[in-house]
Amino acid sequence: MLHNLKMNLKMFRKSFILESDIEKQILEYLSFKGSVFKMNNSGKPIYIDGKLTLIPFGSKFNPDGISDIMFISKGKTYFFEVKKPEVKRHIEKFYSFYCTCDPKKLKDNNKKTFVKQVQFIERVKKEGLVAGLVSSIEDVEKFLI
Repeated sequence: MLHNLKMNLKMFRKSFILESDIEKQILEYLSFKGSVFKMNNSGKPIYIDGKLTLIPFGSKFNPDGISDIMFISKGKTYFFEVKKPEVKRHIEKFYSFYCTCDPKKLKDNNKKTFVKQVQFIERVKKEGLVAGLVSSIEDVEKFLI
C-alpha cells in the first residue's frame, strides 16, 4: 500500500491549476450563499463567550488539520478542505489509511498533512457537522444539497 501511496504522490507535481485559485472560486461562490470564513495561516477563528476570536497557531485551541473553509448557512455548518483534483483523488483512494494512520510515524510532510486533515474531517463529522474534500464548486454543491 505504501508503494502505491508513493506513486500517487508523484502525480501532484503535474497539475497546472493552483489550490489557491480553486479556493478563491469556492470562497466567492459561497459568499453569495451564507457566511464564509477562510481559515488562514495566522490562526483559527473560534467563538469565545459569543465573540469570534482568532487563536494563533500553537494554541491548544488550534486543531491540527483544520479545513481551509468554514461555511455557515441556514443553521448548518460546513468545513471544506480544498485540494487540487488529482490530490483529492489520491486522498480519497487512501482515505481509510489516512483515517487510521499516526502522522508521527510518517516521514513525508505531505502525508502527515493529509492524515491530520482527514482526521479533522472525521472529527467534525462525528460532531454532526458536514465536512469533506472539494476541488470545485460542483463538489461544494454536492455537500449543500
